[in-house]
Amino acid sequence: MSHRHTILTGAFILALFVVAFKVVYPSGQSLSYRMFDFLYWLSVSYVPSYLVYLFVVYLPRRKDQRALSVFVANQTAMIGGDGQAILNELSKAAGHSVEGTPTIEDFKIICSQINPSGNAPILKRIQPLEHGTWIDYLLDRKARSERAVDLLLRYVLYLESEHVRLITEIRGCVLFMVLDGMAGQSLSNSDMSFLATALYRHNTLTRELSNYADKHMKGLAWSKRRL
Repeated sequence: MSHRHTILTGAFILALFVVAFKVVYPSGQSLSYRMFDFLYWLSVSYVPSYLVYLFVVYLPRRKDQRALSVFVANQTAMIGGDGQAILNELSKAAGHSVEGTPTIEDFKIICSQINPSGNAPILKRIQPLEHGTWIDYLLDRKARSERAVDLLLRYVLYLESEHVRLITEIRGCVLFMVLDGMAGQSLSNSDMSFLATALYRHNTLTRELSNYADKHMKGLAWSKRRL
Protein backbone atom coordinates (compact mmCIF):
# COMPACT_ATOMS: atom_id res chain seq x y z
CA MET A 1 0.00 0.00 0.00
CA SER A 2 1.47 3.36 -1.00
CA HIS A 3 1.90 6.23 1.48
CA ARG A 4 -0.54 8.30 -0.57
CA HIS A 5 -3.24 5.65 -0.32
CA THR A 6 -2.58 5.24 3.42
CA ILE A 7 -3.09 8.99 3.97
CA LEU A 8 -6.28 9.06 1.87
CA THR A 9 -7.67 6.04 3.72
CA GLY A 10 -6.85 7.62 7.07
CA ALA A 11 -8.65 10.80 6.02
CA PHE A 12 -11.66 8.70 4.94
CA ILE A 13 -11.84 6.99 8.33
CA LEU A 14 -11.63 10.38 10.05
CA ALA A 15 -14.39 11.73 7.81
CA LEU A 16 -16.64 8.78 8.71
CA PHE A 17 -16.00 9.48 12.39
CA VAL A 18 -16.97 13.14 11.94
CA VAL A 19 -20.18 12.17 10.12
CA ALA A 20 -21.08 9.64 12.83
CA PHE A 21 -20.40 12.22 15.55
CA LYS A 22 -22.77 14.64 13.80
CA VAL A 23 -25.51 12.02 13.87
CA VAL A 24 -25.12 11.63 17.63
CA TYR A 25 -24.80 15.37 18.26
CA PRO A 26 -26.83 16.99 15.47
CA SER A 27 -26.71 20.63 16.64
CA GLY A 28 -25.01 23.16 18.87
CA GLN A 29 -24.54 26.92 19.27
CA SER A 30 -20.93 27.30 20.44
CA LEU A 31 -18.14 28.62 18.20
CA SER A 32 -16.31 25.30 18.43
CA TYR A 33 -19.43 23.47 17.28
CA ARG A 34 -19.85 25.84 14.33
CA MET A 35 -16.26 25.06 13.38
CA PHE A 36 -17.06 21.38 13.74
CA ASP A 37 -20.08 21.92 11.51
CA PHE A 38 -17.75 23.17 8.77
CA LEU A 39 -15.59 20.06 9.22
CA TYR A 40 -18.74 17.93 8.95
CA TRP A 41 -19.72 19.34 5.55
CA LEU A 42 -16.14 18.96 4.39
CA SER A 43 -16.26 15.31 5.46
CA VAL A 44 -19.60 14.76 3.73
CA SER A 45 -18.07 15.97 0.45
CA TYR A 46 -14.89 13.89 0.95
CA VAL A 47 -16.55 10.51 1.59
CA PRO A 48 -18.05 10.06 -1.91
CA SER A 49 -14.87 11.44 -3.50
CA TYR A 50 -12.82 8.80 -1.71
CA LEU A 51 -15.20 6.04 -2.75
CA VAL A 52 -14.87 7.12 -6.39
CA TYR A 53 -11.08 7.08 -6.02
CA LEU A 54 -11.18 3.65 -4.35
CA PHE A 55 -13.37 1.89 -6.91
CA VAL A 56 -12.39 3.77 -10.07
CA VAL A 57 -8.66 4.36 -9.52
CA TYR A 58 -7.06 2.40 -6.69
CA LEU A 59 -8.66 -1.05 -6.93
CA PRO A 60 -8.34 -1.31 -10.76
CA ARG A 61 -4.69 -0.18 -10.49
CA ARG A 62 -4.01 -2.81 -7.81
CA LYS A 63 -5.58 -5.46 -10.03
CA ASP A 64 -3.33 -4.45 -12.94
CA GLN A 65 -0.30 -4.40 -10.63
CA ARG A 66 -1.02 -7.97 -9.55
CA ALA A 67 -1.38 -9.06 -13.17
CA LEU A 68 1.98 -7.45 -14.03
CA SER A 69 3.77 -8.46 -10.83
CA VAL A 70 5.70 -11.46 -12.20
CA PHE A 71 6.73 -9.57 -15.34
CA VAL A 72 7.88 -6.56 -13.29
CA ALA A 73 9.79 -8.79 -10.86
CA ASN A 74 11.53 -10.70 -13.65
CA GLN A 75 12.65 -7.54 -15.47
CA THR A 76 13.81 -6.03 -12.20
CA ALA A 77 15.69 -9.24 -11.39
CA MET A 78 17.48 -9.04 -14.74
CA ILE A 79 18.74 -5.52 -14.02
CA GLY A 80 19.93 -6.39 -10.53
CA GLY A 81 21.37 -9.69 -11.71
CA ASP A 82 23.45 -7.99 -14.40
CA GLY A 83 25.16 -5.88 -11.75
CA GLN A 84 26.02 -8.96 -9.71
CA ALA A 85 27.11 -10.91 -12.81
CA ILE A 86 29.54 -8.17 -13.83
CA LEU A 87 31.13 -8.21 -10.37
CA ASN A 88 31.33 -12.02 -10.33
CA GLU A 89 33.01 -12.28 -13.73
CA LEU A 90 35.44 -9.42 -13.14
CA SER A 91 36.47 -10.66 -9.70
CA LYS A 92 36.98 -14.17 -11.09
CA ALA A 93 39.16 -12.88 -13.93
CA ALA A 94 41.19 -10.72 -11.55
CA GLY A 95 41.56 -13.48 -8.96
CA HIS A 96 40.22 -11.18 -6.27
CA SER A 97 37.65 -12.49 -3.81
CA VAL A 98 35.08 -9.96 -2.58
CA GLU A 99 33.91 -10.51 1.00
CA GLY A 100 30.55 -9.00 1.89
CA THR A 101 29.52 -5.72 0.33
CA PRO A 102 31.99 -4.71 -2.42
CA THR A 103 33.86 -1.45 -1.86
CA ILE A 104 35.43 1.04 -4.22
CA GLU A 105 38.80 -0.44 -3.23
CA ASP A 106 37.63 -3.88 -4.39
CA PHE A 107 36.79 -2.45 -7.79
CA LYS A 108 40.11 -0.60 -8.03
CA ILE A 109 42.02 -3.81 -7.31
CA ILE A 110 39.90 -5.86 -9.72
CA CYS A 111 40.06 -3.34 -12.56
CA SER A 112 43.83 -2.92 -12.21
CA GLN A 113 44.24 -6.63 -12.99
CA ILE A 114 42.13 -6.79 -16.17
CA ASN A 115 43.02 -5.72 -19.71
CA PRO A 116 39.88 -4.22 -21.30
CA SER A 117 40.91 -5.75 -24.66
CA GLY A 118 41.42 -9.22 -23.17
CA ASN A 119 39.10 -12.18 -23.73
CA ALA A 120 35.86 -11.98 -21.75
CA PRO A 121 33.11 -14.59 -21.11
CA ILE A 122 31.18 -13.61 -24.23
CA LEU A 123 31.38 -14.96 -27.80
CA LYS A 124 31.43 -12.69 -30.82
CA ARG A 125 31.60 -15.60 -33.26
CA ILE A 126 31.29 -19.37 -32.98
CA GLN A 127 32.99 -20.44 -36.24
CA PRO A 128 35.81 -19.66 -36.00
CA LEU A 129 35.58 -19.26 -32.23
CA GLU A 130 36.17 -15.66 -31.19
CA HIS A 131 35.72 -14.23 -27.72
CA GLY A 132 34.63 -10.66 -27.19
CA THR A 133 36.60 -8.20 -25.09
CA TRP A 134 35.67 -7.00 -21.63
CA ILE A 135 34.24 -3.86 -23.20
CA ASP A 136 32.07 -6.09 -25.44
CA TYR A 137 30.94 -7.93 -22.33
CA LEU A 138 30.02 -4.72 -20.49
CA LEU A 139 28.21 -3.38 -23.56
CA ASP A 140 26.19 -6.60 -23.75
CA ARG A 141 25.17 -6.33 -20.09
CA LYS A 142 24.38 -2.66 -20.58
CA ALA A 143 22.08 -3.47 -23.53
CA ARG A 144 20.28 -6.17 -21.50
CA SER A 145 19.70 -3.82 -18.59
CA GLU A 146 18.53 -0.98 -20.84
CA ARG A 147 16.00 -3.25 -22.55
CA ALA A 148 14.64 -4.31 -19.17
CA VAL A 149 14.40 -0.70 -17.95
CA ASP A 150 12.64 0.39 -21.14
CA LEU A 151 10.12 -2.45 -20.79
CA LEU A 152 9.42 -1.50 -17.18
CA LEU A 153 8.96 2.16 -18.01
CA ARG A 154 6.17 1.24 -20.44
CA TYR A 155 4.18 0.43 -17.30
CA VAL A 156 5.43 3.33 -15.20
CA LEU A 157 1.88 4.06 -13.94
CA TYR A 158 1.96 0.73 -12.09
CA LEU A 159 5.38 1.20 -10.50
CA GLU A 160 6.12 2.83 -7.17
CA SER A 161 8.17 6.03 -7.24
CA GLU A 162 11.19 4.44 -5.52
CA HIS A 163 11.25 1.66 -8.11
CA VAL A 164 11.16 4.19 -10.95
CA ARG A 165 13.94 6.23 -9.32
CA LEU A 166 16.23 3.23 -9.06
CA ILE A 167 15.79 1.93 -12.60
CA THR A 168 16.09 5.38 -14.16
CA GLU A 169 19.27 6.07 -12.19
CA ILE A 170 20.71 2.80 -13.48
CA ARG A 171 19.60 3.66 -17.03
CA GLY A 172 21.45 6.98 -16.82
CA CYS A 173 24.45 5.90 -14.74
CA VAL A 174 27.98 7.05 -15.53
CA LEU A 175 29.07 3.54 -16.54
CA PHE A 176 26.49 3.38 -19.33
CA MET A 177 27.36 6.88 -20.54
CA VAL A 178 31.06 6.01 -20.69
CA LEU A 179 30.37 2.73 -22.50
CA ASP A 180 28.24 4.57 -25.08
CA GLY A 181 31.33 6.52 -26.11
CA MET A 182 33.50 3.40 -26.27
CA ALA A 183 31.43 1.25 -28.61
CA GLY A 184 33.50 0.32 -31.66
CA GLN A 185 36.58 2.15 -30.39
CA SER A 186 40.02 0.60 -29.96
CA LEU A 187 41.60 1.15 -26.54
CA SER A 188 45.21 1.71 -25.62
CA ASN A 189 44.56 1.23 -21.89
CA SER A 190 46.41 -1.71 -20.35
CA ASP A 191 43.88 -2.14 -17.53
CA MET A 192 40.36 -1.12 -16.57
CA SER A 193 41.21 1.24 -13.72
CA PHE A 194 39.51 4.10 -15.57
CA LEU A 195 36.18 2.28 -15.11
CA ALA A 196 36.57 1.35 -11.43
CA THR A 197 34.48 4.19 -9.96
CA ALA A 198 31.75 3.88 -12.61
CA LEU A 199 31.55 0.10 -12.10
CA TYR A 200 31.36 0.56 -8.33
CA ARG A 201 28.52 3.09 -8.62
CA HIS A 202 26.62 0.83 -11.03
CA ASN A 203 27.03 -2.12 -8.66
CA THR A 204 25.80 -0.01 -5.73
CA LEU A 205 22.66 0.99 -7.63
CA THR A 206 21.90 -2.57 -8.75
CA ARG A 207 22.32 -3.88 -5.19
CA GLU A 208 19.95 -1.17 -3.96
CA LEU A 209 17.44 -2.25 -6.62
CA SER A 210 17.85 -5.90 -5.62
CA ASN A 211 17.20 -5.03 -1.97
CA TYR A 212 14.10 -3.08 -3.01
CA ALA A 213 12.84 -6.12 -4.93
CA ASP A 214 13.60 -8.44 -1.99
CA LYS A 215 11.39 -6.24 0.17
CA HIS A 216 8.51 -5.52 -2.21
CA MET A 217 8.53 -8.50 -4.61
CA LYS A 218 9.33 -11.34 -2.23
CA GLY A 219 8.48 -14.73 -3.67
CA LEU A 220 8.24 -13.44 -7.23
CA ALA A 221 11.90 -13.12 -8.15
CA TRP A 222 14.09 -13.22 -5.03
CA SER A 223 13.86 -14.28 -1.42
CA LYS A 224 17.45 -13.75 -0.23
CA ARG A 225 18.46 -10.28 0.91
CA ARG A 226 21.48 -8.76 -0.83
CA LEU A 227 24.55 -7.66 1.12
